[in-house]
Formats: sequence, structure tokens, C-alpha cells
Amino acid sequence: MRTSFTRNIKTTTQAGFTLIELIVVIVILGILAATALPKFADLGADARVAKMQAAAGSLKSASALFHAQWLVASSPASTSSNSSATASAILQEGSKVAFLNGYPDVGGDGAAGASGATGSATAVATSGIVVSSNLATTDYNITATATTLTVTPDASHPNCSVTYVEAATAGGTPTIDASNAVTSKCG
Repeated sequence: MRTSFTRNIKTTTQAGFTLIELIVVIVILGILAATALPKFADLGADARVAKMQAAAGSLKSASALFHAQWLVASSPASTSSNSSATASAILQEGSKVAFLNGYPDVGGDGAAGASGATGSATAVATSGIVVSSNLATTDYNITATATTLTVTPDASHPNCSVTYVEAATAGGTPTIDASNAVTSKCG
């Protein structure tokens, strides 16, 4: 004879995660966070590089735009103090821009600043390239010698820089060097 054996098995459905599953997920998230954290920890160097690349772009475009405007103005000769002399000044957005050899100068006096020459003014605020590019001295640390303008993101990163060397000869072009605007020097 056959007996039927029935068992009351209580079936339950799982209502959530087990403690082990939660711990595994937390450990995996911790590992991912630990590997991703160094990538996002110091983005300051990248920001300084981008800031210097923006300054280099501003110097290049201002120099090219000024030169085009100088050519349209029938290539006036560079004269000392052309930043204030009406006859030889080139106006850009209402500002008189000192120039030398058809490009914005560095010294702000429109005179050559090479060794043995008379140009020696280094007023950053009236520097032809600073006026033309509209680089704000509040956004950048800008220093100038008679022929070279150096732009850094701030005083604490002097090696992270872009330089503008004015056109030394008639027919020459200024040199804009952004080779120091790299992460290794801006870090």
C-alpha cells in the first residue's frame, strides 16, 4: 500500500540582499574609489596648463589681428612713444597699441629694446601686446623686460609660463613660446 507522505515545506521569498552580498558590493565600491581617487585628486596642474594655453592663444590671435590691422593702415613706421602719438598709433577697441615692426611691442613705448637700443620701458599695463590681447593682470602674473613678456598663472608657479618676444626686425614676427605650459612644470 502506498502511503502518501506530504510535507509542509514553507517556501519563503527573498525580500532583500544578504549581509554577505552587501559587504561584497561595499568592498568593490571601495576598491573602485581607491583607484579613481588619484585621477581626480589634483586637477590644479591641468587647470594651470589650460589657463596658459588660453593665454598663448590670446597672444597669438592678438598679434595676428594687430598685424592685419597694421597692414590695412598702410604699414605705418614704428616710432618711439607711438602708444601716445596720434599719428602713429593703431587703435584697437579704443585703446592705442604700441607697436614695433608691425606687431604689438612689449615695452609699451614702441621703440626697440634690443641691446644698445633706446627702448626700455617695461610698463606691463601699457605694453602693446597686453593691451592688444586684453590679458588682465588680475587673472595672470605678467612680467616684462624690454623685449620679452612672460605670463604665468600665478606667482607661485614661475616655471609654468608662456613668453612673447617682440618682433626684432622689420619683416620679422614675434615669438610666442608655450613649451613651458605642460603638466610637469605647472604641477
